[in-house]
Amino acid sequence: MPVTPLNKSSLSIKKGDVFDLREIILTQKFTEPPSRYSEAGLIKKLEEIGLGRPSTYASIISTLYDRGYLENSKGSMKPSTLGMQVAKLLGENFDRYTSQELTSQMEKDLDEIADGKMTYLDTLNQFWWDFNKEVDDTTITLKQNSTNYRSIESDVECPTCSSKTELKLGRFGEYYQCLVEQKHQFPKNFREYAVALLENTAKYENQTEGKKCTECDKDMIVRVAKSSLKPYIACPEYRVGNKHTITNIVDPENKILTQKSPRTFGKKTTKTTKKS
Repeated sequence: MPVTPLNKSSLSIKKGDVFDLREIILTQKFTEPPSRYSEAGLIKKLEEIGLGRPSTYASIISTLYDRGYLENSKGSMKPSTLGMQVAKLLGENFDRYTSQELTSQMEKDLDEIADGKMTYLDTLNQFWWDFNKEVDDTTITLKQNSTNYRSIESDVECPTCSSKTELKLGRFGEYYQCLVEQKHQFPKNFREYAVALLENTAKYENQTEGKKCTECDKDMIVRVAKSSLKPYIACPEYRVGNKHTITNIVDPENKILTQKSPRTFGKKTTKTTKKS
């Protein structure tokens, strides 16, 4: 029986053909998630599902960035940890009010109001009372279980003791906390932070010479902001809100690198008043 070579030129296959399989290559592939939205892609999706209007698209996107729900990742819109946790909270507790169907219907109602076919009072009455009651009822539960939405599991090891950590949302941004020793806390970008601290200390340490804290008289040091990684000069004991000295670093071009609220150097003074 003749053997048909298996190649790209074999356009037709019929019963009885024998193929010469000299090599079989096994390739394993996995289903990949869809690509992240770009700003233009998100606007196109909003148009498709009937959410927003051309005049509101820019404000929708800017609000997502301004509130820290999104990060720009190589031209794509990447949800931040805060954004994912907020989406989780709303999805698990207010799915009715965050659904695209409800939002789309509200857009139509607004058009009806603009055309004079509906009144805004009737529209608000239909929506507000059930919504207000559900928010009040759910808020009680959320306050009791707030920790469920302030942290997520992490595969990052604690750099101090190598234990497991969780990524938490704090007042000043995201940070890792050790699950074994809670005082082991470090910023989300702790790897970049360590490099930035070494580089900036070597570069600007000369600006700390002769400078001491007016509160405790300790030598000033170069420090780096955990969120922006920008350097500044401060007392080793400085924390947000306390009275220890902090000031800005000035680069060779006389530009201020950080915009901290500096506490000037000098001796402490005590104000006295006479009693009459």
